[in-house]
Amino acid sequence: MKTALILETSQDIPEEIRKKLTSDLTPIFHIKDRESAITKSPDSPTFIQIIGEVAQWITPLKATVISFLYHVSKQIAKRVADDIWDHKAEILKILKEATFSPMRQIAQAFLKLKKNFPKKIEITVGLPIPDEYFGTVFTFKANDEVEIIWYLANFINKVEEIDKAMQLEVKKGNKPLGRAFLTLQPNGSFIVRWKDQKEMKKHELQIK
Repeated sequence: MKTALILETSQDIPEEIRKKLTSDLTPIFHIKDRESAITKSPDSPTFIQIIGEVAQWITPLKATVISFLYHVSKQIAKRVADDIWDHKAEILKILKEATFSPMRQIAQAFLKLKKNFPKKIEITVGLPIPDEYFGTVFTFKANDEVEIIWYLANFINKVEEIDKAMQLEVKKGNKPLGRAFLTLQPNGSFIVRWKDQKEMKKHELQIK
């Protein structure tokens, strides 16, 4: 089992900014900077990638995430993105509770990077299936604190189910060829899509 989440960025993010992000996230996550940057084409988005074992995601934040999503569901009848974006002020009030300070710290770390490096940035989080380079990943773009916390909370809320489902697919001989891609659904579930290594067959699986 890997002992830390692994952080990488595209090569257009300067090393000192990448290291600062790692430092800002360290109080919450056990996280390491791979100390290398991933080459990208000029047209590709700037990105941050964090991949690690399920325990590294849930140990610091699982209880906080459950509490946050419960409070949001009480405040907003439908937990769908459009409704969330219409109720950011109410969600910010929820986040002011001390319980949720770790999530706010994470969001602020990403926002600080965006401020220092004001290009549009993709954030990718995931599990090391098939490996820590490709991963089973969830990619999102977020403009503010609420959006970052919303996407990350939904991922962490389902990360154990995602891990179990994909480990089972690997045992069945459906190990991903390259990346497996996660898409968040309006009801909080995820769809994962990938091609397997044996026959390059397309797969789609819902994680409830």
